[in-house]
Amino acid sequence: MALTERVRRWQERGEREHFRGYGIHVFRRPGEGPLLLFLHGFPSSSYDWRGLLDELPSPQGLTLIGRRDSRSGNSWLHNVNVLIKGKERCTLLIHPEDAASRGLATGDVAIVESRVGRVEVPVAVTDEMRAGVVCLPYGWGHSAPGARLRVAETRPGVNSNVLTDGAILDVVSGNATLNGIPVTVARA
Repeated sequence: MALTERVRRWQERGEREHFRGYGIHVFRRPGEGPLLLFLHGFPSSSYDWRGLLDELPSPQGLTLIGRRDSRSGNSWLHNVNVLIKGKERCTLLIHPEDAASRGLATGDVAIVESRVGRVEVPVAVTDEMRAGVVCLPYGWGHSAPGARLRVAETRPGVNSNVLTDGAILDVVSGNATLNGIPVTVARA
């Protein structure tokens, strides 16, 4: 039976290994950390993983998660002057090892880039983050034209939704994935 062009291209990306007399289609990507093993059941094939494999972060990449700030209430409190005073709250939290390998220190501005978007945001280095994971609050980005948020636009922050990829969906709900976004982080 002839393979379709798409399946043939998929097959060429991997290699064939043999185990106990069975041929196994294998895709390898260099990197560090735990081994990721994707298995499928009959009558499925490795072709079922084609979309997921391309979305995995590169070995140089990080995983972005969101957070809520107790003084922001998902953004509606950002227009109350007394609640936005004080330290900058829209910062990228990053582990010290990840920051050091990228030449970043607290207060520096970082470029955070996903497959679909890019933002520039101040950095806060903290060992409260796990290495390989960065955290950006949601509910910011008040500098959009027509926002009419007189107080909030003085400290607009960045819109983390710019980084979410509509092609990566939560399987159960069918909604866009807002956490676990593959990103790269570099000094601005």
